[in-house]
Amino acid sequence: IDDHWLRAELGISLLCKVARENPFGGYTEVHFRYGRSDGITEEIIFVAKRFNLFTYAPVSDRLRVASEIEIEEGGEEIKQEIAALDFEIHPALTFRGGVILSPVGRFNLAHDSPANDLTDRPLVSTKIIGTALSEAGMGFYGAFYISANARIAYEIYGVNGFDDGVSGGAGEGTRIPAGSGNWADNNNRPSWVGRLAISPGSYAELGFSLHTGPYNIWEAGGLAIDARHEVSIWALDWDAHWRRFELLGEYASASIDVPLETAYFCRGARRGSTCRPTPISDAVGSRRWPTPFLPGFSATGGSTLTPMRLAIASGI
Repeated sequence: IDDHWLRAELGISLLCKVARENPFGGYTEVHFRYGRSDGITEEIIFVAKRFNLFTYAPVSDRLRVASEIEIEEGGEEIKQEIAALDFEIHPALTFRGGVILSPVGRFNLAHDSPANDLTDRPLVSTKIIGTALSEAGMGFYGAFYISANARIAYEIYGVNGFDDGVSGGAGEGTRIPAGSGNWADNNNRPSWVGRLAISPGSYAELGFSLHTGPYNIWEAGGLAIDARHEVSIWALDWDAHWRRFELLGEYASASIDVPLETAYFCRGARRGSTCRPTPISDAVGSRRWPTPFLPGFSATGGSTLTPMRLAIASGI
């Protein structure tokens, strides 16, 4: 709110989750927006933000399949957000392949609207990381328990990465999210993404993430046609709670190598952060250690699944 702009927004997210043995679920999100600028009403609208459907199937004791489809803006965009197969090799080592949520920060892994207290996603997640960032790839994840309560969790994958849309694909200069959706891998070179999370107990977690790789085409027919340009994103996230209070935060920095001739683009790094203290509601249940394979659920103690809140209404 400032002297010239007033905007009120109310978002309602409803999560429908059936029993664990039934593999279907989903949620919908609708906003009501009211905005005024210089005494003039700019908008009074309803926005059908998104509708998500997800499935989960434990095929066997070691094999699991999960998927999530997101429909945004009343059907203007339909996206396969998750289509992953998990095969447990060892309790501390699980193979994953398919369309995955890249582990760049905690929010990209646990961004479902019913789990959030605000209607809009953090700018650091949407402008730098590009949440929800889904990529085709494969790799491994797991966790090591160094005591009865403390653990170290990891995820590491080879993915297609970003394409040359990063450099001018949005028509507004350098924009990392404009280079996502590189399903065919334009340069035939994988990128790498991973996250390491340290938890002294279920009351706190500190995560470190890195996504790095080339985004342009620099070879054709075995001949060099351009210099190799890379984009790297690293993120730091934290989640701590004490009694009925929770502190969530995330910091991300991106380094983008752009061609010298495009001097009007922003060179160097882009940075952003978000931090939010939140009172914990009894309706939330446990949201420690989000499991990386099932949308709409969180994991407690590394294995027990707990449904997230059934409904939330929040305003800015």
